[in-house]
Amino acid sequence: MKTAIYKLTSKKIAGGAIYVSYRLGKLQALDLADAQPTPEQVSYLLMILPPVENALQVTDWGSMVVVPIPERTVKDKIKLFCAAFKDYRKVTYQPTQTEASNIRTVPVSQELLTVFFETGLLDYSIRNYIARINTTRDILKNGRNIKERFPAGYDRDFYNSLSGERLVEYKRHLRDNGWVYDGKLQTWKEAPNLSR
Repeated sequence: MKTAIYKLTSKKIAGGAIYVSYRLGKLQALDLADAQPTPEQVSYLLMILPPVENALQVTDWGSMVVVPIPERTVKDKIKLFCAAFKDYRKVTYQPTQTEASNIRTVPVSQELLTVFFETGLLDYSIRNYIARINTTRDILKNGRNIKERFPAGYDRDFYNSLSGERLVEYKRHLRDNGWVYDGKLQTWKEAPNLSR
């Protein structure tokens, strides 16, 4: 994503967090959201807010804590989604109350949003993001190319064609799907079902 969002919090500022957006490393927006800083606090923030993102780490923030936006609260998730929508679609997204309510249980991260917006969909709504979350997570983990994905079970030729990290990942995939390595036979076999 081209936009990075940071969350500023302080015990001295009532009402919640302040969000700072950097687009391509340059200051883009300051959103007070539900925060209720005093005019003096706003003046101080505007004075110390760095115009470039990489200066955030060296700025003395006093009692404020600055962190990349976490993906915990509904407001944080909506902020991330709207920033990604603006990056990819070039227009502002206005979420509905229903979308805001439904997104609370769905994971939202910059990696997931990148996959979602780069899959060539026609509907880039939060409703569609929620409906496609399992597909989006699958593509993020396994890639888009079906040929690069691991077979469901043990495939000897495929296994022998792999090396390095891909071989380690395939072995993990086999174990996760109930396969065990038989050292005597030097092959993989399905683990017996002990629930019978």
